[in-house]
Amino acid sequence: MGVVFLRAGNTADAKQEFTAALQLNPDSVDARLNLGAALIQEKRFTEAMWEVLEALRSNPKSVPAIGS
Repeated sequence: MGVVFLRAGNTADAKQEFTAALQLNPDSVDARLNLGAALIQEKRFTEAMWEVLEALRSNPKSVPAIGS
């Protein structure tokens, strides 16, 4: 659902969905990267960078995180 909100430009609801996903699975690379993408849309680049770094920390071999 978060991706749908993100693609529609609704970053507030997207962030809420990704945050909820991270509460269920704190090591979810997809949720972290998508949260980072929502933060980038809001021009919150430093926070987005931290989400990408956290995704890499939780799964260093993650190809999607390495490509970000």
